[in-house]
Amino acid sequence: MSITTSTKVTLQSDDSEQFTVDRKVVLPSGLIRELLEDLPELEATMVIPIPGCSGAVLEKVLEWCERYCDGAEIVDFYTADEKEFTSWWVEHPARKQETRPYQTTHRGQESVANLDVPIWDSIFLDVGMDDLIDLINAANYLEIEVLFERCCKTMAVKLTGKTTEEMRKILGVVSDLAPEEEKRIREDNEWAYSS
Repeated sequence: MSITTSTKVTLQSDDSEQFTVDRKVVLPSGLIRELLEDLPELEATMVIPIPGCSGAVLEKVLEWCERYCDGAEIVDFYTADEKEFTSWWVEHPARKQETRPYQTTHRGQESVANLDVPIWDSIFLDVGMDDLIDLINAANYLEIEVLFERCCKTMAVKLTGKTTEEMRKILGVVSDLAPEEEKRIREDNEWAYSS
């Protein structure tokens, strides 16, 4: 069964903020696409809750989806056959944009990492760590693979060259090791901590 792309869908964030968008905008979300396929009678008045996602994050995710769905050739390819969607998405303009290599510094040495992230996305994802983590979680929950992949690549670039302590601080991870255990591990694996 195919999905009509002309009707509206309303999504509601955790903080009760609602966003009404065209169905074609939310179709890159595997979660919502499957919901709409399973419930084709879903009325435009139904609100789809998106748990664990604030209004600001959901708005940013929808902005990304709109960027790649608006003006894209949305034909009747959203069927039960996942291969059709996958082949469309691989050929989608979002995948074939000019990319910008990231300049990184690791242990005092500069290098260029080509993570194949389009320039628009690298600018769009140039946000604080907390916002990036929220976007990663939202893209993962909504099953938006390309956004999830690009967020993770951006995170990888931001963490490149950081020490374990710096990464813990950035990501809010508390060490569960006693200071003696951590010291012993550092001594046993000195090669990993040397510059």
